[in-house]
Amino acid sequence: MLFRSEDSIETVAVDFHNNDVSEMFDDGCEMDGSDRNCRNFNNRYCNTLTGVSLQPVYGGPIYVFRNVSYNAVGEPFKLHNDPAGGLLFHNTFVKHGQPVGVSSAGFVHNCWERNNLFVGTEGRAFNYDVNMVDCDFDFDGVAGWSGPVFMKWNKVMYKTAEEVREKSPAEKHCIGLEPAGLFASGLKAPESNQTVFDRTTIDFRLAADSAARGKGEVMPWANNGQTTAPDLGAYSFGSTPPHYGIRPVGGK
Repeated sequence: MLFRSEDSIETVAVDFHNNDVSEMFDDGCEMDGSDRNCRNFNNRYCNTLTGVSLQPVYGGPIYVFRNVSYNAVGEPFKLHNDPAGGLLFHNTFVKHGQPVGVSSAGFVHNCWERNNLFVGTEGRAFNYDVNMVDCDFDFDGVAGWSGPVFMKWNKVMYKTAEEVREKSPAEKHCIGLEPAGLFASGLKAPESNQTVFDRTTIDFRLAADSAARGKGEVMPWANNGQTTAPDLGAYSFGSTPPHYGIRPVGGK
């Protein structure tokens, strides 16, 4: 793991929220170097290299939730350089290629993931090509994958979602989804990552009959006291998306 020097300043209690980020050569946002009680939420990321970076974070908790991302080239969550303490929940990522994965020679320690919605076009559904240590990932939904391996976790390959649920230590309640019909707008993953999309035209709201509805783990503390299974992703069905970016004078 990486360690801080004794005289370094801790990064605590910092929020990044309601930002509108597009055309980024690198990460949508970097939580890198955060120590504890930092939050990344209600942001919109479009046309970026990766989604949200935590390379590394130092013990946490570092919260990443209710963000939406379209057309990231690489990893939704950049968990490199031995991060520890990331809590990643209720995010929506739609991208070309592999829906979700981490590729690093290092370790990921004590990270927790729930109720995210990952949509891609091909490749392994979950490709965690990294050493996972005491991580708890579950109840995520994934759509748009291909090939003979559904998930790689700690160097073990699982061919199907059913095999993951039966044998894997992670994603015991994951759900495989068909990409069509997830979003009310008809939103699909981009056919390539070489196009720049207009972020203001992309609508991540779920369809009334979306297969992502009611498939998450019950988390009343994160869902306004809801005691039934929540919808996957950043937007609960029927909710109004947050305002992203600069607010008008006098606006909230």
